[in-house]
Amino acid sequence: KSPGNISYYVASVADQILIPPVSQLNLVGLRAELTFYAGTLDKIGVKIDLLRIGDYKTAAESYNRREGTEENREQINRILDDLYDQFVTGIAAGRGLRADSVMKIIDNGPFTSAEAIEYGLVDGLSYRDEMKKNFLHSMPEISLKRYLTDTLQNNSWARKPVLAVVVAEGEVSTDKRSTRPFSRPSDVNPKMMDRAFKQADRDPNIKGIVFRINSPGGFALAGEEIHHSADRAAKRKPLVVSMGNVAASGGYYIAMPASRLYANEGTITGSIGIYGGKADFSGLHEKIDLGKELYTRGRYAGMLSTIRPFTPDEREKYYSHLSAFYQHFLEIVSENRQLAADSVDNLARGRVWTGREALRSGLVDTVGGLKEALDFAAARLGIDDYEVRLLPEKRPFLQLPAQPLFNAVARLFSGDDPNDLLDQLGGDEFEGILARMPFDITIE
Repeated sequence: KSPGNISYYVASVADQILIPPVSQLNLVGLRAELTFYAGTLDKIGVKIDLLRIGDYKTAAESYNRREGTEENREQINRILDDLYDQFVTGIAAGRGLRADSVMKIIDNGPFTSAEAIEYGLVDGLSYRDEMKKNFLHSMPEISLKRYLTDTLQNNSWARKPVLAVVVAEGEVSTDKRSTRPFSRPSDVNPKMMDRAFKQADRDPNIKGIVFRINSPGGFALAGEEIHHSADRAAKRKPLVVSMGNVAASGGYYIAMPASRLYANEGTITGSIGIYGGKADFSGLHEKIDLGKELYTRGRYAGMLSTIRPFTPDEREKYYSHLSAFYQHFLEIVSENRQLAADSVDNLARGRVWTGREALRSGLVDTVGGLKEALDFAAARLGIDDYEVRLLPEKRPFLQLPAQPLFNAVARLFSGDDPNDLLDQLGGDEFEGILARMPFDITIE
């Protein structure tokens, strides 16, 4: 496989970069693509009615517009500018070049192997099996016996203190098991996270907790339950957050109990906002001559029915719930970050920030990764040496391989994730209030 943007970015810190004699270096810069389904949904008679709090909470636009708003475009371009600057300056530092020179070089990509040499992007040509003979040198060696003696034996029976790393990887979901055959399981649900925090709290050997979050958010009320579990643990033991690629919206919400927030420069964070709504299939039912009748008892019993749109009264009621949760979101951020509520609101409204932007605005405390977060927690506890335990603990022998098999078969026929289509046509996603980042970012 030909190396691309991220492969080269990572490689740029090395003393030497080699590429096969016949290959391609796909160093072409970053791009963002937005997809809008409103036109397609109109053709089949489906309307997605989503309400949002915040002009920059743009997730709804994918379903009810044919193109992006100015706020959406402004945000996408700002994020791209910041990530591209990090990308360029990182390569420039690694290769000893000026940033403007790197940008000019990128504008000439992609490159053949010969062109990569010509532009100074790589230092030599080599197949993998030739590297040992032509480039790699013998390294000092020690015997296995000495290695075991130096690394495993010590003069103390004392057990090392433990730092727990509670991992939240994926979308924030409810505890309910989906009835859809192709749905992805997520461990970021209240039951799983509560179990992990209780393990960390009850184990006397665990002295502190690093909450590792890599999540764009998801269901708002599920996020509130996870926040409560984290807050309860933080009252008993020091809690530090380490943000991965993304800790935004609900992923940022669940970070609020921590005493210190670490983010990488490129971490996507913020997106303090909320949206929700429902799908209206009445147009589709009419097109396919499907009869539907609704009977209710209670003023708002039919509010989330998908066979008709919201009434004005129902929209007002639903929006009041969104507004209440958004205000609560602002309050917990204001309290954790020690910022005035109006300052948080200016940073919120669905806006998404990179890690270094978040540092400047006070949404995070420090730029750093998991190692820095662990070291900070250890220093706060006054310990020099520690063990790390990952929570929640997995039980692979209880996990059946059915989901990956279903997904693989589904992709053979659809070419994509079948859940995406189900969600776009109004599945579970439109039956709850969501605190989720308005888009996913994949850098290639």
